[in-house]
Amino acid sequence: MKKLLVALTMVIFVVGLALPGVAVEPQPIDDGYGEVYEWTGTAWMLLNPAERECELYLQGSQHEQYRWQSDTAAEICFGPYYPPHPEPLRSNDLFVKNYLHYFPWIEMVIWNNDIVWDVFKPGDYMGKVFMLYLQANCPVLIHFGSGTFPAPIGFDFDPLDKDGKIISGEVTIPDTGPTSADNKWWQYSMLKETNIGTFPDEIEVMYWWEQGTVDDWLDPHYVTTTVPLKTNVVDSPKGPFPAGWVKAPTLNCDYTIIPDSLELHEAKYIMFYEDINVEPCDSEGKYFDEFVITIVPDP
Repeated sequence: MKKLLVALTMVIFVVGLALPGVAVEPQPIDDGYGEVYEWTGTAWMLLNPAERECELYLQGSQHEQYRWQSDTAAEICFGPYYPPHPEPLRSNDLFVKNYLHYFPWIEMVIWNNDIVWDVFKPGDYMGKVFMLYLQANCPVLIHFGSGTFPAPIGFDFDPLDKDGKIISGEVTIPDTGPTSADNKWWQYSMLKETNIGTFPDEIEVMYWWEQGTVDDWLDPHYVTTTVPLKTNVVDSPKGPFPAGWVKAPTLNCDYTIIPDSLELHEAKYIMFYEDINVEPCDSEGKYFDEFVITIVPDP
């Protein structure tokens, strides 16, 4: 199975700055089975481990980094960043001008991005799936699936007074291939090659996410919070965390903004929960979906 992608928007600049030292994030428990809950119509009920009607297996991790770096064409002692020019002679009037541009950086880790549901009986199931670790010196925009959103695209620098400003523009993730969030669609039969299923075989999917704590990060196999009721379905919140479940097809173009804060400088933990509705009319077989998450500084 392909892994959930994490896109990282990088912009190259002439200015070369070393990446600041960052703390090593605590490592969560590695792959293993997680708790699964079933919607009873009024509440979430933990599945009986003796019946094992559905299993949730979590594994895999991916570590990416966002930073600014120098243009490869830049050479020591050459402009145009510092064009040489003569200075008039002065007496007892020596100046030291010291400039510093501290560019935005984001440290990000996605954990449990390779998700396997084994379903042995129709039902509506929920569990905690993938998690995001974020550390940054700037506001962060987390964009889901395909769509257009603002992101840094360049650096505007004035060589006279040394003023610099990051230029933002529209960036588009195309609605093609594995980028878009969707329900899980039937791919093939696990029973016999000649079985073509009963079109349209589709597992409806919803997601809910919230900010967690380091304890949530260290305990990825358990539901560590009060999850919204199954009936609490909301539109894409576009900015804040959702107050309820968001249907997977509407997740595209949705985003969550994490404001700049001292807490974000240390670490933020975002927990994602998935709901799958497996109906009796769905054929046996493999179902699959894959989508991209893009994390950039929020302009």
